[in-house]
Amino acid sequence: MTSPPYPPPTSTLVSTTPRLTTASGKRDRALLLIGFVAAQRRSEIAALTTNDIARQDDGLLLRI
Repeated sequence: MTSPPYPPPTSTLVSTTPRLTTASGKRDRALLLIGFVAAQRRSEIAALTTNDIARQDDGLLLRI
């Protein structure tokens, strides 16, 4: 298994996100990871729409 593409503090933050089994918990986790990996500000994350995200075989493509 490969290590996650984010450093341990982020890993801890993501793994302690409450309600990872609910839809809102999964959404919160995804937004945290997208914000960190894409180095986006809060306003940029809030401005994302479903049209900005596309599924690919090896992950997601994020249009920023």
